[in-house]
Amino acid sequence: MTRLTLRRMVRWGPWSFLGVDDKGRSHDSWERCEVENCGQEIRYVHVCQLDGEAHQWRIGSTCGPTLMQISDEEWNAAVKHADRDLRLLLRAQRLLTFEHADDPWGTTFLGSDWLEEIIELIQTGSLDGPTRMKKHHGHPTDLRVIQGRLRNAEKHHGLRKLQMGAGR
Repeated sequence: MTRLTLRRMVRWGPWSFLGVDDKGRSHDSWERCEVENCGQEIRYVHVCQLDGEAHQWRIGSTCGPTLMQISDEEWNAAVKHADRDLRLLLRAQRLLTFEHADDPWGTTFLGSDWLEEIIELIQTGSLDGPTRMKKHHGHPTDLRVIQGRLRNAEKHHGLRKLQMGAGR
């Protein structure tokens, strides 16, 4: 029987709760939790499954809800960050057409070099959270700074807020 910590289990992907299996009053029919360092005897077995996998994990009434909570927090945050990065990428790519360095009218605001560097940082997942200011090749990687600069450039060029969705 493979046993893993809840944190490691969550890293594999999102989890689904399939139900509770009541093993009855007799201790003889109880099972042991499959989570590493737990192994507690359980009457109410929480049956959970990694999305896309066939194996069903049988874990305890403490570990089951904890696994589901950690999974929801972790994977909802991952989706939120992926959505944020996609929006930043699309905004930067949209601005790139307005920010060519060889613009004879001199109407650039950020410059195509800066935008190309930011696009590369977004695509490689190298952006930092809003609490740390770090530089990559002389460019800030702080999300708030980048978001603010993109917003100011969009205003400079008279661009509306980026709309995403079907037919947009």
